[in-house]
Amino acid sequence: PVVAVSPIIAGKAVKGPTAKMMTELGLPVDAASVARHYHDVLDLYVADEQDRNRRGAPRFAQSPARFTHTLLS
Repeated sequence: PVVAVSPIIAGKAVKGPTAKMMTELGLPVDAASVARHYHDVLDLYVADEQDRNRRGAPRFAQSPARFTHTLLS
């Protein structure tokens, strides 16, 4: 099984240049956009609880998704 954890939480990259690269490619900076990009290779997509009700969240249906708290503090 292939599982991915979203690098985007509430429209911001957790770390690194992900948000900048997505903006440069003309993609919305949100967890749903990442899910759509990788849906053909994923068996499960894990996104942060903050993204459950954000714009675009219903489109997670292309990949089975689970929402939980993903950021460790």
